[in-house]
Amino acid sequence: MKRSELKSRAKQKLSGNWKWAIGVVAIVWIIQICLQMNSIHDILTTKELLTHHNGLITDVHFTFYASPLVQTGGLVLGLIAASTILGFLHFSDNRKDENVLTSVFAGFTEGRIWAFILTWILQYIFTLLWTLLLIIPGIIKAYSYAMSIYIVDDLKRQGKNLSATEAITRSKHLMKGHKWELFVLDLSFLGWWFLATLTLGIGYLWLYPYILTTRAEFYRCLIAQNPTVLAD
Repeated sequence: MKRSELKSRAKQKLSGNWKWAIGVVAIVWIIQICLQMNSIHDILTTKELLTHHNGLITDVHFTFYASPLVQTGGLVLGLIAASTILGFLHFSDNRKDENVLTSVFAGFTEGRIWAFILTWILQYIFTLLWTLLLIIPGIIKAYSYAMSIYIVDDLKRQGKNLSATEAITRSKHLMKGHKWELFVLDLSFLGWWFLATLTLGIGYLWLYPYILTTRAEFYRCLIAQNPTVLAD
């Protein structure tokens, strides 16, 4: 798999579909802004209640009561971001959901919702636990689990019932010997990240679809080379 070929495929598929792709990313941004505003409102409300009750609020009290509210918003946004990954996988497979909202919430449709949510949460927890031990092992595990959400989609389309960690386990097998390839592929976008930042973030509307489509192409190449990963 050559990085240039994967990127070229992604650009070819995005050609003529940028309006749709940017719309998907824009919807995610709007949801993110709403969740952040809601979290800030909840934090301020919690602070007011505690101040009214005790007359004084400490940083410890504030963190204890407010952090679950922030984490809830982060959980929802994380699930939506993971769901959008599937929207771009469908797009890469030439079965694009024309409705941008359907693409944003692709993980919650077609009977895959519980497998999708459970896999994402376990993937997040496992990666976090490894990262708490050491940063480098955490990064390695993140790349080892990187194909889990894609695998959930493919297995559910085959009508299979997934155990709690099945997609994660299959991702680990699929990524053996390929974690470095995906890491270098991600690094190849650094220049685009820098340019997007210079545009005050507007460039990310084009960059995210480019990255997600390229990653979907990377997954399809891996599966083509290792079809047994999706077999019983």
